[in-house]
Amino acid sequence: MGPPLQDELVAYEAAEGREPVPMTVEQYSHDVAAFMMWLAEPGPVSRKETGFKVLLFLVAFAGLMYATKRKLWQGIEH
Repeated sequence: MGPPLQDELVAYEAAEGREPVPMTVEQYSHDVAAFMMWLAEPGPVSRKETGFKVLLFLVAFAGLMYATKRKLWQGIEH
């Protein structure tokens, strides 16, 4: 049985203004591994975007809570 991947098996179209993708076994195996990772978990991009929004909300909420605490306790001595 021959090797499942060999050089120059698949030709990639070069994107405008970018270098052409090498047609090597190493590039093919990288592409297959990246596809399998995406296939296993296709939603990490949306999860990262949601996490960033949640972190922004938490920072803003902490700032508002700190300002509220300073306003409520400003006249009381410790």
